[in-house]
Amino acid sequence: MLTIIKNENQLFVEYTADRSNSYGWTDEKLKKHDSVTLRRTFTFESAALVNEAKSDEASEESRTFVLANAHGDYYTIDRNILGIKHDLQIWKQMPINEKTFIAYRDISIFRRIDELIDQPIIVGGDAVDSIPIADFEELLKNFPTSTELTHYARTRVTGILKDYLGTLSDAQQKLDAYLKIKKTISTPSKIDFIKNYEPKKFQYVRDELKSMLKKIRCLFRARLAEIDCWLFTACISQVHCGAKEFAD
Repeated sequence: MLTIIKNENQLFVEYTADRSNSYGWTDEKLKKHDSVTLRRTFTFESAALVNEAKSDEASEESRTFVLANAHGDYYTIDRNILGIKHDLQIWKQMPINEKTFIAYRDISIFRRIDELIDQPIIVGGDAVDSIPIADFEELLKNFPTSTELTHYARTRVTGILKDYLGTLSDAQQKLDAYLKIKKTISTPSKIDFIKNYEPKKFQYVRDELKSMLKKIRCLFRARLAEIDCWLFTACISQVHCGAKEFAD
């Protein structure tokens, strides 16, 4: 279990093992690789581990790591901890917990956002280009569910079928064009872009399937026409042969 601990100057991640596991594996990872990744989201180096003898945040029953240091009105999280392009800034006054960082199936929320924009992520407060807390909370509520993740998996199947058919549909072209212009989206609309990006995937799947079904129907009709033509030719040939025998 992960718990986010706040104080005025720092954020901490406390890892407590459940009944079926111990936290010993974290020590082993740190010893062997000098780093450990928790919930596919936080990667800490050995230097981030809180020394039990020097801090009240440490505990013999868990492992605690320094997540962020305070700078002014924000906590700053090193980009390497989250695997993103820029350091993350989170307003000190906003509620912060595990769900601020991790979505269903251990999806890293900020890594997903980072994939869609090319600038530092700032949440809350009055900083320029910051995402308002209300919008960020709305984004968390709309993060993919298990059903939506299943739909995303279907896009991969669609891609395989597209390659098999050897054609690029209008739906694919529209999606590619949409993704190419994401860098030109203005800063005030970046949160809308993130929320609108997911429905675009569903629209793409729908349009792609419609396009493939249309091609299959056309191909089927063409094959039926060829069969009809072949049968008609065979019948005419048979009639002709029968008439010739009768005449002889």
